[in-house]
Amino acid sequence: MRANQANWDARTPVHVASRFYGLDEDLDPERWFAAYEWEDLGDLSGRDVLHLRTHGIAEVANALTDAGMSVRQLRESDELPWPRWPRMVRTESGWWRLPEPRIPLLYGLLAVR
Repeated sequence: MRANQANWDARTPVHVASRFYGLDEDLDPERWFAAYEWEDLGDLSGRDVLHLRTHGIAEVANALTDAGMSVRQLRESDELPWPRWPRMVRTESGWWRLPEPRIPLLYGLLAVR
């Protein structure tokens, strides 16, 4: 857990510096989703909501460049460290992948200032 926490703590400054999150602005919840997403969600009054989201490559790259960094490398993997879907099979590396056809499931970017 400590390694995971340190990993995310190291990533936080990139997000904080990005204009994407608008941390220097009023964080109106209406901007969190597109209008059609709010419609799909329906009335959330009296509910607790947890929104788990993965970021698209372009979104991450934009956040990095907005923070003054340059993307130097992009890597893709057809494996995940957890079994996201029931059909996934464990690999020799201990990670998980979908059966054929193999498709990219995870991307990593290397950025430098």
